[in-house]
Amino acid sequence: MEEIKIEAAFGEETKLITLSIPSGTSGHYAIMVDKYYNGTLEKRGTEWIGHLNQLSELTSDDIYIMGEILDSKEKASHK
Repeated sequence: MEEIKIEAAFGEETKLITLSIPSGTSGHYAIMVDKYYNGTLEKRGTEWIGHLNQLSELTSDDIYIMGEILDSKEKASHK
């Protein structure tokens, strides 16, 4: 399972965001914030789409940033 960990500021707190592709799926990343499931992230064409739980603190800006991180990791792996 591919897994990417990111430390992110939530107000004055720092939380650990983990993006991972669960076994048996393709292209959908599970989003965990401090080990709590917050939804999924998937790429459609060139755009990253987040499917978040109602109580998630993540925003559309966070989805964009996580997508940029994933895109940069993909580009780096193709060099």
